[in-house]
Amino acid sequence: MYAEAVSQLNANTKAKMPVENSLKRTIRNYRKKKNPIDPASLEELQILGEWCYTGGPQNKLLLLDDNRLEGNERIIMFATHEGLVNLTKSSRWYMDGNLALAPKLFSQLYVIRVEINNNFTTSVYILLQNKTLATYEVKLTTLLKKCEEQNLYPGPAIVHVDFEHAVITAITHVHIQGCFYHLTQSTYRKEQELGLQTQYREDQNLIEFCGKMDGLAFL
Repeated sequence: MYAEAVSQLNANTKAKMPVENSLKRTIRNYRKKKNPIDPASLEELQILGEWCYTGGPQNKLLLLDDNRLEGNERIIMFATHEGLVNLTKSSRWYMDGNLALAPKLFSQLYVIRVEINNNFTTSVYILLQNKTLATYEVKLTTLLKKCEEQNLYPGPAIVHVDFEHAVITAITHVHIQGCFYHLTQSTYRKEQELGLQTQYREDQNLIEFCGKMDGLAFL
């Protein structure tokens, strides 16, 4: 949006514009003032009215599911009908959880991305309280149920995930393909665990050996 807006300005106006990061920070702070106060507990967290929709001219329904009155843990799922259609069309899903972006009261923001017409798009956003097998099973079961309610029946052939055991166990009857980035991070953590950090920085043979180990993923 920023790039599109700036591209329509004349040269003199562009020259007077603040740097991009500063302008984005100002916009975020302005939006934050209009947001409701963060709830102190999950009991206080209610998603109602306009917050269930995307806003804008089309104002699509965004809140797919909220088990607020069910179960012992909160799982909130966001997806538009278009997002679920894209999910159904795609034979490959890219799933990952982000801890840093999770709002208060939740441990992670989990997303499912797909590739449509050579562009990657996020189809589903899910707020989760933990990283257990039971949570991931409920998440996937709920998602498929909500798709079915809209006469959509996704069936990916391949799911790309990190190496989190609970996630891999929760996914059944689908080929699992690990993320190469997470593989290299796992190798690096093992090097740290074995006390090889200094040697890894200085020993070219060790560097090449670890690189070859990661390279086995391509064989």
